Amino acid sequence: MIHGPCGSHYNYSSCHNSDGKCTRQYPRDFVSETITGSDSYPLYRRRSPAEGGFTAVVKGHQVDNRWVVPYCPLLTKAFNARINVEYCHSVRSIKYVCKYINKGTDAAMFGIRQEGSVDEIQDFHAGRVIISSTEGPWHIFSFPIYERFPAIVIFLRIQQWMWLRDEFSKTLLYTDVPSYYVWTKKNTWARRKCGANVEGYPGVKKDATLGRVFTVPPSRQECFYLRLILHEVSGPTSYNNLRTVNGVLCDTFRKACLRLGLLEDDSQWDATMAEGALLKMPSALRHLLTTILQVCEPSDPKSLWDKYKDFLSEDILREAQLLCPTMALTFNDEIYNRALIIIENLPKGRLRCGPCIHQAGYRINGGTGKTFETKLLLAEIRRHGEVALTVASSGIAAILLPGGRTVHSTFKLPLDLIKTETAVCGIAKLIVWDERTVSPKTALEAVNRSL
Repeated sequence: MIHGPCGSHYNYSSCHNSDGKCTRQYPRDFVSETITGSDSYPLYRRRSPAEGGFTAVVKGHQVDNRWVVPYCPLLTKAFNARINVEYCHSVRSIKYVCKYINKGTDAAMFGIRQEGSVDEIQDFHAGRVIISSTEGPWHIFSFPIYERFPAIVIFLRIQQWMWLRDEFSKTLLYTDVPSYYVWTKKNTWARRKCGANVEGYPGVKKDATLGRVFTVPPSRQECFYLRLILHEVSGPTSYNNLRTVNGVLCDTFRKACLRLGLLEDDSQWDATMAEGALLKMPSALRHLLTTILQVCEPSDPKSLWDKYKDFLSEDILREAQLLCPTMALTFNDEIYNRALIIIENLPKGRLRCGPCIHQAGYRINGGTGKTFETKLLLAEIRRHGEVALTVASSGIAAILLPGGRTVHSTFKLPLDLIKTETAVCGIAKLIVWDERTVSPKTALEAVNRSL
């Protein structure tokens, strides 16, 4: 399990990039003890020859522990094959294992045939989802495929819950009902006959079955707030009863949540983002944050960004690491700024949640001439919490400015300015337009018309 050797030994190796460096980052550094890495993988112990590390001759060249690929000797011997084994030591690594490695592959099928010649059995076999490598052994050893424990029950209609009228049911939340009752074919509730006895309520038994409430996005506001109340109110008799707080009937479920104190802080949105960070890809998580900022009116949106910005930017960092494998890239302001730009450009439009988290708070680096003067002006505006925009005609020029973006992206200019004679744009307190002379006249007229 030796990589290469490559580098100066073999300049034609396939692992080399344009700079002649190994994209697999070999040879690695000597490490006395295994330590936690910054990317959820450990830096393994690699002892130097002076510390008792082994050396060997491979392809006529002497190598040491810096060239060893992580492996398990037992697996290598058992299968008589080269098997790379990595140790995942954080939940972030496990999340990606579950998302990418175990999700299997999809199959698609199409064809042309005469009408009436449908073979449903053959269509079923041809269109099945391909079984992944982790599912294969499960089938080979005839392990149960459909058994699940504990059982999960989802009941759709809240009215079903309200039909319960005995004293014990009044103590239950919406999600607790399936643990004590079963929905029969006669469309009625019946107490469970199996399970542990409930103290103080003769004839009532609790089973291992769990109740699940459907996920509701914050954009469906009343449904979302109803879902919050269902986890707080026991044994209601009607929807009006759910909206009644301390004897006051509220007009909406949102007002009821306010009176119950469920929206006094951002704990609900924090919990929503925490759940999303475990289950969602970064792109979906950015959409979730956008919805929360636009619809749910959190009191401190910047704190949500600061807490989950690493999860919101994971794919951007991963893409940068693939483009520059020889650089030890980690989360930085540039990665975060790219995520913010993506969030700002999501379909629902520009976020309006107090001071714009994208346009405020950039680090100002020293310099001379035009760039220094530009940054000084921007810093003066932004330190007061105001919005200052920096735009350029090209993306290359834009990235040289703090928070810079292209003029079309910032002002939402129409793509065909020649045909749009009455185009209007947003207005900011300070606009720095770099390389104005290479922009079309119609672009300047659109901005001037807006101002």
